[in-house]
Amino acid sequence: MEDWERVQKSVRHNDSAAASGHLECRIRRPDGQIRNMTYDWQVIKDHDGSPIRVFGISQDITDLRESENAILENETRLRDITECISDFVWETDENGVLTHVDSGSADVRVNFVLGVTKDENVDHSAGGGDWHFMAQAMKNRQPYRNIVVPFRDGDEETRWIRISGNPRFDLDGKFIGWRGAGSDITEQRQQHIYRSEKGKSDALARLAGGMAHEINNLLQPVVVYSSIGDDEEVSPKQARIYFKKIYASTLQAVGIVKDVLTFAREGQ
Repeated sequence: MEDWERVQKSVRHNDSAAASGHLECRIRRPDGQIRNMTYDWQVIKDHDGSPIRVFGISQDITDLRESENAILENETRLRDITECISDFVWETDENGVLTHVDSGSADVRVNFVLGVTKDENVDHSAGGGDWHFMAQAMKNRQPYRNIVVPFRDGDEETRWIRISGNPRFDLDGKFIGWRGAGSDITEQRQQHIYRSEKGKSDALARLAGGMAHEINNLLQPVVVYSSIGDDEEVSPKQARIYFKKIYASTLQAVGIVKDVLTFAREGQ
């Protein structure tokens, strides 16, 4: 009904005024199929300017519209998926210069600078990251996935991003640049480092507590037997027994300290 009213309005307008016209509408064929059609016409008028006939052509554009709708649907689906799995998409030219960045979220804190290479955007002084893997892949024009790099943005702030990329080629197979997606993982990385450091601190505290307990147990016979051995009434034979027990405890304490130092050196 919507198309019919629009067609009627267009026809009435062109009957009285315009010399030509264009219309796109849907029609229902006798077999029940709905087709998309375009109509272009020219109104032929007599010497007084009165319309005497209309000449025109029509074209079935159903397949074209279906193809366009399919492309639009694919683009929408791809955009929705990309926005769900990444914070931004990006492109570079054949020289690795960043030419396009599109953020799918207003919460992305990375301030991208266009017109510079991704190598220039990397904060090499930050340490860590997998930049060398990405550089090797880009050199060989190979895809790479989930590379973590420290990224220095336009605010001179270092943000850690996880990035994936694919090489781009034109229809003739000529390399024309890179395209990919990425996510800002700075906060997640900081939380991971905090949890890791806290875990180390907790482990060190448990180690120190256990070592103190063991050494205190070994110091007790040292203190007790040394005080008893200082008594003038203790015979030399008894004193030697006390000294042996003291010596055995000190050897055990030395062994504990040695094991802890060995563990610490392996950690380094």
